[in-house]
Amino acid sequence: MSTVSITTNYDGETFTLPPFPYADLLSKAPFNDWRDSLATDGYAVIKSAIPRSRALEYRERAFDWLESWNRGFDRNDPNTFGDEYLPVNKRGGMYFHYGFAQEQWVWDIRSEEGVRGAFEKLWGTNELVSSMDGGAIMLPGRPPIPNSEKVRLSLTPLNTR
Repeated sequence: MSTVSITTNYDGETFTLPPFPYADLLSKAPFNDWRDSLATDGYAVIKSAIPRSRALEYRERAFDWLESWNRGFDRNDPNTFGDEYLPVNKRGGMYFHYGFAQEQWVWDIRSEEGVRGAFEKLWGTNELVSSMDGGAIMLPGRPPIPNSEKVRLSLTPLNTR
């Protein structure tokens, strides 16, 4: 077990987490890859983790899912991108109900080689367990939604923002 404590800030409050396994996971930087951004910024963008053609397929499957609720959402009509046309969501597109996280297309996304490979590289193993209680479908042109409910997009203790 690591002897490193992690101090993180969230909503103006500072929390110190006690030592836990993997607390020093990113302390060996620089890595000269996306892990450096994760270590310094608390997040990383991994370009091409999902090939463009498959990312576009997943977008279509997300649109299929939204349209399946028969609330008037139409992927071709931005006027239907409002909450009145969508299943109940938080912060403009986060879904925690309806079995969203267990949809096959959501499992397919997190099983993509580039997604799985990033976590294998981060944790140093291919023996991974995946669990999700929700996910997001963010539609273009929607204004940012204030985070009045303090919903976190990332629960990692390594997030310094």
